[in-house]
Amino acid sequence: MLISRWNFNNESYILIPSLLGAAKTERETSKEQCHFDFSDKFLPIGLFHRLVCLCVAESSLRNSKIHAGTLEPPFLSRHHLRAELQPGESFTLTEEREKQRITLCVSSDAMAPKVLRMCDSMLRKINADIMSSGLVWSPYFWDSHSQKFFSYNEATSIKLSPWFTENTSVHPPIGADLNSF
Repeated sequence: MLISRWNFNNESYILIPSLLGAAKTERETSKEQCHFDFSDKFLPIGLFHRLVCLCVAESSLRNSKIHAGTLEPPFLSRHHLRAELQPGESFTLTEEREKQRITLCVSSDAMAPKVLRMCDSMLRKINADIMSSGLVWSPYFWDSHSQKFFSYNEATSIKLSPWFTENTSVHPPIGADLNSF
């Protein structure tokens, strides 16, 4: 899917991310980061835009059905998305083509596991539907206390906060219902 419905502020449009300009991205202040690293193979052109479409569709759906129009419209540029799933709690996705990765940042610890599962499920959906399951990526999680990144296995084993907590049941794949996208 390279287009998505845009339903915010009582306006309905069709979003085509590949036509977005390369506007200067917002400065991300969150220290909570996850990198989806595609460098073992490559980050396909268009994958980020497909992910953006799914995220905007989810935010738009939540805006109209759950939050009664109270979510802020997403901020978009060719390589950046900031969106809300709950009022006042945003996440960002940034495509870093030269590093072959997509970076996820969250504004609140409480939403980190949910956004991680959502993005991982969306990537798995894209992989199954578009890439014939040939896409390979590795998630890495930043720990602001130790000032280093942890692999998925390391992060889950130490229950790295805020991504993995005692209340987060995570078993590979991270996953959610892929048919809901």
